[in-house]
Amino acid sequence: MASHQNEEQVGDAGVESPTCGRRNVVLFVSRLSPRRQDMALFLVTATVGLATGLLVAGYEWLTSLVRRGYDLLGWLPLTGVAWWQLLVVPVIGGIGIALVRRFVAEGYGAYGVAQVMRVVRGQRSPITFREAMSKVVLSAWTIGNGGSVGREGPAVEVGAAVATRIGAAVGLGPRRCAILLAAGSAAGIAAIFQAPLAGMAYAFEIVVAEITLRTSGPIILAAVVGSLVARALGAGETLSLPPYQLISGQMWWLTLPVMAGLALVAAAVAALFTNGLRGADILFHRLPLPGWLLPPLGFLILGVLLVAAPEVFGTGVTVVEATLREHYVLESMVGLLLAKMLATSITLAAGGVGGLFGPSLFLGAVAGGAYGMTVMLWTSAIPHYGIYAVLGMGAVLGAVIRAPITATMIVFEVTGDYRLVVPLLLITLFAILLTRWMSHRSIYTGTTEIHPDADPSLQTLGFPRADGVTEPKAEWER
Repeated sequence: MASHQNEEQVGDAGVESPTCGRRNVVLFVSRLSPRRQDMALFLVTATVGLATGLLVAGYEWLTSLVRRGYDLLGWLPLTGVAWWQLLVVPVIGGIGIALVRRFVAEGYGAYGVAQVMRVVRGQRSPITFREAMSKVVLSAWTIGNGGSVGREGPAVEVGAAVATRIGAAVGLGPRRCAILLAAGSAAGIAAIFQAPLAGMAYAFEIVVAEITLRTSGPIILAAVVGSLVARALGAGETLSLPPYQLISGQMWWLTLPVMAGLALVAAAVAALFTNGLRGADILFHRLPLPGWLLPPLGFLILGVLLVAAPEVFGTGVTVVEATLREHYVLESMVGLLLAKMLATSITLAAGGVGGLFGPSLFLGAVAGGAYGMTVMLWTSAIPHYGIYAVLGMGAVLGAVIRAPITATMIVFEVTGDYRLVVPLLLITLFAILLTRWMSHRSIYTGTTEIHPDADPSLQTLGFPRADGVTEPKAEWER
């Protein structure tokens, strides 16, 4: 049995298991009767989901506030601005990032999902509320100034920070704290995409890496509450699909070969994207320049790229929507694919903060659309390429994060079309297998100091299992 001292350990060095800490405890849940414990944990989890949903909605409002400021000036790239304005906006963003990192958020990494994974496995200290809110401000500023990143990373960290604060207030031990952190992370994903099933799948596949009765209840509750709160406040994103047909009925035998080809394309895009992120990060940090100069320099380069491809400004949701509705030609989609990879790599390497789900969905849409249009030129069996853009979104995202169910659920819930689930699962699983063959490193092991053989997504927390392999009750009830 772990000692009481180990339960309270919160430092990075020698951390053996995740803990919420023991400061400012107002109620020790473990001292209540079993029935009251269940009720208390239910309320605690619901509170985590509620607070996370509110903060994620605030995060989206802050991002839109930055964009509205430039819109009032007529400087947003979608309003037909001059080329010099496309340079000035990112440079302002880079200067702001340099100042915030220098005086407020020095040392905070960009990859929120990887940080939560490390916390849950006791590989770093818990995410503080200050760290999470600093990431929110940096991310909103990054996206509002043209940074090519997604929003799920800070949302996940907000959920984890809320869970840490509340878990500490009720005196949760390491095991229950780990579950609550996973629940907070699930609420963050659910709120940002209005996708509770995706939030649950993310927590199960990536954070805790297993499903048990003890883990599932809090995660499900937090994801549902977080999604409902964000939806009520108008946060989150949805996509509408036009009518589509995967393969014409007379050519049904082409379905599997075409799906296999899309999986191969998605795997190649995911591997190139992951290696590009890591390569850009290494390149930037080897430049003989002071650290404070990297954000302005990187965002100046980003501005030059935006002059050529303003569509990659920010999250790029409008491009994804246009691709699904088949508004682009083949050459444009290939160009946007390369531009988005480069823009995301530059943004993160220069110190911008944000998630990788959004860019992965963008890359999947244009890669899948380009693949579908290419096959259309070869055979009349494919009447539309928009559906391949949808399938490409799930396949590339799944291959990047190595989580097929999470990727499938995000695309399914964002589009609202159940017919996509089976082909999405098949293509995504095949793409992940191909990506692992191309590169052993995932996006998390490839962009952090986690060794690929110690990939947190491949490890479990050791909760009681149905196969009878359990830990002593005193260990996992804390």
